[in-house]
Amino acid sequence: MISCFSVAMTSEVAQHLTGHLRRADGQEDCAFVLWRPSTGASRTTALLAEVVLPRKCERIVHGTVDFTSAYFLRAAALAAEHGCGLGFIHAHPKGRGWQRLNGIDYAAEESFAAQTQVITGRPLVGLTFAGTDAGFGARIWQQQAPRRYAPTEAESVRVAGGRLTATFNNRLLPSPSATNRQLRTVSAWGQTTQDDLARLHVGVVGCGSVGMLVVEALARTGIQRLSLFDFDTVEEVNLDRLHGATIRDVRLHRAKAHLAARTARRAATATHFRGTPYELSVVEPAGFAAAADCDVIFSCVDRPWPRAVLNLLAYAHLIPVVARGRARAPTPAADACAAPNGAPTSPPPAALAWNAWASTTPPTSKPNATAPSTTPPTSPACPPTIRCAARRTSSSSPRAPRPRSCISSSPWRPRREGSPTPAPICTTWPPAPSTVVRTAAKRAASMTVRCGRSATTHPSRSPDRT
Repeated sequence: MISCFSVAMTSEVAQHLTGHLRRADGQEDCAFVLWRPSTGASRTTALLAEVVLPRKCERIVHGTVDFTSAYFLRAAALAAEHGCGLGFIHAHPKGRGWQRLNGIDYAAEESFAAQTQVITGRPLVGLTFAGTDAGFGARIWQQQAPRRYAPTEAESVRVAGGRLTATFNNRLLPSPSATNRQLRTVSAWGQTTQDDLARLHVGVVGCGSVGMLVVEALARTGIQRLSLFDFDTVEEVNLDRLHGATIRDVRLHRAKAHLAARTARRAATATHFRGTPYELSVVEPAGFAAAADCDVIFSCVDRPWPRAVLNLLAYAHLIPVVARGRARAPTPAADACAAPNGAPTSPPPAALAWNAWASTTPPTSKPNATAPSTTPPTSPACPPTIRCAARRTSSSSPRAPRPRSCISSSPWRPRREGSPTPAPICTTWPPAPSTVVRTAAKRAASMTVRCGRSATTHPSRSPDRT
């Protein structure tokens, strides 16, 4: 059961939806979308991959909007073929900001939530578009009991591209209260921008000399949620450049992530600040999953292997990564894992999300510390972007290299004796086409869903309304 949920899309997908849903005549419109999951440690994000526009006679616009069962079945079959989930979006032309369901909307989405689950194997994702400011609202329909589905509201809908925009659910992520501690910051870009920045979940990967300065700056800006990643501990050689470190931290072998959390708490200007330290590397399964919960990540690492993983988070999971002052905006053209054979060209998050980590048993063999291999893994299960990301070591390296698997624990932290090496976890994309369940198709064949405030009666059944 998904308890924490969000939606993300590229700017290209957002522009495609806006161009279709924002009508010149001011009427409502609708569309189906395909989505793929990005599963973090505590949050699941639906990544919108493709828009399925209606064909002629598949929807009727008359102030409100209706769509036919043929449109639903075509979109559901396409989602099942590509291993995606199905989402439905309709417009509120005069809406602004986060949009919720009214009674008619609720009944309409609930009417085909079960069919969507059966046909695609994934829950229905419902979205609402605000025509005034191009804001979004979102929810995911999950089964609560036999023949009973209920929506779980998303906390945010993010659009990643040349710039990052987000629409927040004020019930789950309310705007922070203004204080005099942020007066100068708010005067620079306004209260609305400050509210959006403060509610972002920001991750900082690498809490060394550069990362510590970034952490303090973010805390002083008013960010409410920070996730801090570093597996290393404070050493005496760090004292001349590691902000906030003391000789006591050296003697206690304090983790840099915990030192960063302490620095952030002392510098925070947000009223309800939460800084979470992770004594992990993002190349570890647990560290990767925690990083996937973030909305934005600052890369303060100095090794190619974690940079490759952060690059994966940016392009496959639509999490903008800021590295050396530049934002790596995810774009389908730059995606190294573009789908073959004419499949959807949006970044395939399910292909590289490694969601099977928790259910995979690692091998029992020990790493060979005496004869390390410097050759990148060549297993056919690993995507090319991962195989080429392994760091090339040299005899002059100050740290002894060790063998790496496709997904390994931190390459710089020695393992405990007898601990296993994690197995490579990479799924193929696109997955094998799945079969559309005939029973669900038959039940949906006579369905015409009505989106709006008025509708005529369908000859075979009472209309479902949105």
